[in-house]
Amino acid sequence: VTFCHFVMQGGMKAYILPAFLAASLSACAGPLETRVSSSGATGLAPATYIWAPDSGVASNDVAEAKRLVSAKLAERGFTAADTGSLHMEVAVASRPASLGLVAGEKDVLSPVRRKKTFQRCGDNEYRLGITITQIADGAEVYRGNASEYHCKEALGSVLSRLVDAALADLGQPRGTYSIKR
Repeated sequence: VTFCHFVMQGGMKAYILPAFLAASLSACAGPLETRVSSSGATGLAPATYIWAPDSGVASNDVAEAKRLVSAKLAERGFTAADTGSLHMEVAVASRPASLGLVAGEKDVLSPVRRKKTFQRCGDNEYRLGITITQIADGAEVYRGNASEYHCKEALGSVLSRLVDAALADLGQPRGTYSIKR
């Protein structure tokens, strides 16, 4: 059997199609990475907290993030109240990953992320930040941030994972690291 006979009988298709499909699917496959940053006091004891006033911008994602944060804090013994010793803030952000964030002239906060080969859509970066301060003196007792890149998932579908990651180090901050799965 010659090579031409092999190709004419459809033999080449049998090898090209699976290779093409594998390459196409690999653009969205691979490990998902959650980037986490945490800082603050160690051994933070459960306490009552109040939420920062709303910014005036209505957002279902922020409301859902606050609900998830409250539930996660309740698991650890913290209680939302009208008065408390802690002040709680949550921030949610979404941006096209093709736009980088820079502070000043050289401090890159978030680099531009290019589309992967065969990737059909551009990534968005989703970020969630939680800041807890003492009301008595304004001292920051915890700051947790988590972010992920996604091509097709909506922000609302990853909020739970971002909240879990941002609060994972509450009372034992670990600095900056990544979780890959």
